[in-house]
This record gives sequence, structure tokens and C-alpha cells, in this order.
Amino acid sequence: MKPKKGEIYITKVRFSDDSNVKIRPLLIIFAEQGDEDVIGVFITSQTPKSAFDVTITSWVASGLEKPSIVRTSKPGTYHYSRLLKKLAI
Repeated sequence: MKPKKGEIYITKVRFSDDSNVKIRPLLIIFAEQGDEDVIGVFITSQTPKSAFDVTITSWVASGLEKPSIVRTSKPGTYHYSRLLKKLAI
């Protein structure tokens, strides 16, 4: 099944300096039929750093382990192969 806008996936994320890979939740904000890439934004349990960070009020229902925020200021493009597991939504 192809990812859809609004879904949350556990994802392999490479840091911008290529120093490491981390497993993080990713909110899909764009997924087009026939394309093998999605555009998404990270979800973190860290405190907000930007006026554009959005608090997830229903984090438990979303399948997240901790209170979380969406870092909307840093969208990225990810291949489907990096999406490991869909969380409840």
C-alpha cells in the first residue's frame, strides 16, 4: 500500500552532514500516485524551536510514544524504501 497524505511512518533518516542515520516518525505531507518519493516533516518529542512547530494533541491515538511536535519548517523528500512501518492514524 502506498503512503498517503496525513499518515505517519517510522522512517530511516540520514542527517544532512551524512554522519549518521536515525529512526524517526515522519508525517507525510505529499504523496503522488505513481511516484516513489514522498514529502514529509519530522516528528520529535523535543521542545518547540520555531514558531512553525506544531504540537500533536492526539499523540497517543497517532501511535506515538511521547508528547510530540511536528517540525514543519524542515520538509524533506524520502523514497518509499525508507518508510519502515505505518503508525496508527
